[in-house]
Amino acid sequence: MLRDKEDGALDVSDWLASGQGFLPIVLPITDPAVGTGLAGGVLYFHRQDEGAEGAPLAPPSISFAGGAATDNGTRAIAAGHMGIWNQGKTRYIGALFAADANLTLYGTGEGLLPAEVAWNIKLAGTVQQLKFEIAKHLMLGVQYLFLNTKSRFKNGEEPLGPEAESDLGGFGPTIAYDGRNTIFTPTSGLYAGATLLFHDEVFGSDFDYPRLNLESYKYWDMEPFVLGLRFSGAATGGGAPIYGLPFLRMRGVPAFRYVGQYTALGEVEPVWKVNRRWSLLGFLSAGQAVLDVSEFGDVDTIVAGGVGVRYTLARKQGLGVGIDVAQGPEDTVVYFSLGSYWRGL
Repeated sequence: MLRDKEDGALDVSDWLASGQGFLPIVLPITDPAVGTGLAGGVLYFHRQDEGAEGAPLAPPSISFAGGAATDNGTRAIAAGHMGIWNQGKTRYIGALFAADANLTLYGTGEGLLPAEVAWNIKLAGTVQQLKFEIAKHLMLGVQYLFLNTKSRFKNGEEPLGPEAESDLGGFGPTIAYDGRNTIFTPTSGLYAGATLLFHDEVFGSDFDYPRLNLESYKYWDMEPFVLGLRFSGAATGGGAPIYGLPFLRMRGVPAFRYVGQYTALGEVEPVWKVNRRWSLLGFLSAGQAVLDVSEFGDVDTIVAGGVGVRYTLARKQGLGVGIDVAQGPEDTVVYFSLGSYWRGL
């Protein structure tokens, strides 16, 4: 069950689809935001129906549990489930998580701090999302997010205001169009999604503001090449805590390095399929984080890029694993990936 019947290569497709599909994972962490460490866990792929002869398998239901630790003292654990029912027309994602993270604050947008500030945040929370198909590939549903947090500057001083110990709760609609050929490592199709969360006391929040998240990914399969384009944007109303603000999520850029009330970025990723198992890719991204939407175009554009390699580990599910090397404005970072760096669930 660990060899593909078509080419004899290492492949876990049948194992994952059999209902016995426990997939252990160990991935190194090299993000400068949290240091060097390891993330490990187990994914359980629930049994899948084969469907029509030659047709790709539908997205599987997956349960997961795992944790991570790095050399700067950051620790995290998480467990959850992604349920796919009714031939993919009903989709659920739920997770419980906790973390004790040591990060660095640089300020927001052009409001940079005079010096970097070491920051610790302890959090525990949950995210719950339920979507239903209302038209072909079009899903509509709701999402809920809750965080309980405690944070402090590492010199012992507490952040000003209510952010030292606070709750964040948000609820709202989510909509997505998903026409990709796989949710793991796509090579064709379009994903476009938007989520609008209203953070309010009625949802358990100490802060009152809206947040809009936008994601879109388009893939063109031009055998033996694939071209991927990504757009990501986020906006928050006034009153959001620092940990509730969006940041630029780009390979080569540390998490929380460029934070703003509004963010926007674009990325291009050309892929060369060397053969049916191995692929080489490049990527180039650019984005901005600002405090006011009128500042777009007036602040520095953050640019990062790099190269990577992928091996198709589960051909029927379209799941690839690989390594990316990215160069950002400050750092060169190595990423170990399971599936695409671009998400969209």
